Amino acid sequence: MHFSHLVLLAFLAPSLVTGACAGQSAQGEVRLGISNYATPNPNEELYRKTVETLRSVVAPRTLSVKFYSPGDLDRLGARDGLHLIFGSAGFYRRTALATGNRELVSISSPRYPDPNYSDGSAIVARSDRSDIREVADLKDKRLAVNARFTFTGYIVPMGEVAAIGENPDRFFSHIEQRGEGATMPLIARDVIEGRADAGFLRLCMLETLEERGVIPRGALKVVGERTRPGEPCRRSTLLYPGWTVSSTPRADSDLIRRVTQALLAMEPASGGQHWAVATNYQSVDELYRSLKLGPYEYLREWSAERLIERYWREFLWLVLAMAALSAAAVFWALKARRGERALKASVERERVLEKRVRETAERMDALQRVWAVGELSSTVAHELRQPITSIQLAGRGLMRCIENGTMSEAVIRNAVDTIDQAASRAESIVRRVRAYAKSPVSDKRPIDFSSVAEQSVAFARRHYPACRIEKEIVPVRIMGDAVELELAVANLIRNAAEACVAVEHPVVQVRLAEDSGARTAVLTIADNGPALSEDAFRQMGEPLKTSKKNGLGLGLAIVRAIAESHGGRIEYERGQGGGLLVRVVLPLLTGRNGQSEVQDV
Repeated sequence: MHFSHLVLLAFLAPSLVTGACAGQSAQGEVRLGISNYATPNPNEELYRKTVETLRSVVAPRTLSVKFYSPGDLDRLGARDGLHLIFGSAGFYRRTALATGNRELVSISSPRYPDPNYSDGSAIVARSDRSDIREVADLKDKRLAVNARFTFTGYIVPMGEVAAIGENPDRFFSHIEQRGEGATMPLIARDVIEGRADAGFLRLCMLETLEERGVIPRGALKVVGERTRPGEPCRRSTLLYPGWTVSSTPRADSDLIRRVTQALLAMEPASGGQHWAVATNYQSVDELYRSLKLGPYEYLREWSAERLIERYWREFLWLVLAMAALSAAAVFWALKARRGERALKASVERERVLEKRVRETAERMDALQRVWAVGELSSTVAHELRQPITSIQLAGRGLMRCIENGTMSEAVIRNAVDTIDQAASRAESIVRRVRAYAKSPVSDKRPIDFSSVAEQSVAFARRHYPACRIEKEIVPVRIMGDAVELELAVANLIRNAAEACVAVEHPVVQVRLAEDSGARTAVLTIADNGPALSEDAFRQMGEPLKTSKKNGLGLGLAIVRAIAESHGGRIEYERGQGGGLLVRVVLPLLTGRNGQSEVQDV
């Protein structure tokens, strides 16, 4: 425990009990565990006010507070029987699956008001180091950090190393760990004084050290900067949820309700920091998966399944090469006329080889089907998150109205309508997944294609706030399956948003128009991402061909299958200034019999 934590405990005495004996819980005692954090920390006032608030919430029970190392909090916290935990979003997601902990509130501040995107890191180097500009330039360099297990102090910036295709475990020549506590100034000085080539600082720490005169202004620069216009702090990484208050299974529902209500109603700190509800921790999960840490550490183990997943192309080429060699052997055996016995043996070998190749092809086909189900399941899980979140928020809103005494018939009706609509959407998605498993005929009927496009754009704007999604949609009616088409459109918009995330001003344009001459509906989705290589453009839409690091290459194949099942087609063009333009052409609906006019669009 370092000095700032001693000050915090002294400020809260005598009402706090610290260091309770392991495995023993005093009757009526509520136990709070706090993860050690790097200092200086702009949120310390909020932490003090939070503990004071919790003390009043649990009264007349006693509030016991104990600080833990982030690397030990999950193990020792379970031993000490904690009810509540203060820790980073990374600690919460790393331990949630194993412990059953649940998030309650997360930090929001005037600088970063969205609790889903409020924390990150800056990778710094000396300003005069012209050889260091991007993250890739740090390979085989010396690094200074606080500790390997800290979230924004180590894990978040290491995610940027993994993002460029490098192995974080072997990227730096040496890593100097400064430990927990007031180590951020030491890391900055290590870089300035040449003991390290680069250092990891948590978000806004560079600005804080300069404002307080700890380091000279302009002495350090940010490597691989991702800062967007208007942001108050410079950063090298993506943004993630900030510090989170979570509950353990030992906390009863009444305690959780009262704690959540009290923290959300708490007055902000003098710097404007307050508690809010974060709704998206997916970015944290993806970070751990890319680093093969926490719940994804099993990916570091080489199993037969992972070998097939990683090297299936090599295995296929090996089989084909063996087939070619065996065929050549048969040819030369026939040409040499070694006799009927040798010929029969060669023919038998060829038959066995063909059988093996056929069996291998069948196994590969089965594996592709399994991957297709996995891709579809991932898409459906992504789609289900929105209706489930709507149901959860409506339920929380009702609870707040009940607690505040502001319940009315209009409020109840609005919440019930929201829950009913979200449940209906989730049910239709689940029904469609079952339908895919049974391979039925699509449920095609006259639909408003423009409504499908509008819903997909609205969904994308909620889930990709960093990307500007523009739309130009006119009313168009076609014969089709609304759920299948929404899956296809959402997939295309998602691909476009992810393709241009690395550019400075990402933009996706969605346009739906009617070609009256050809009697077709034309949906165009364009992005301003980086230009594709010739090979990548040529392989667009081919199954198992993808430019995504963790993609399966089945998304566009599924979209193409949906378009073709509706009598349409999908086309690709290069954007004028980079990026990609995808065009989906579908036949319009006739006015007489409700069928599509154009047969082979």
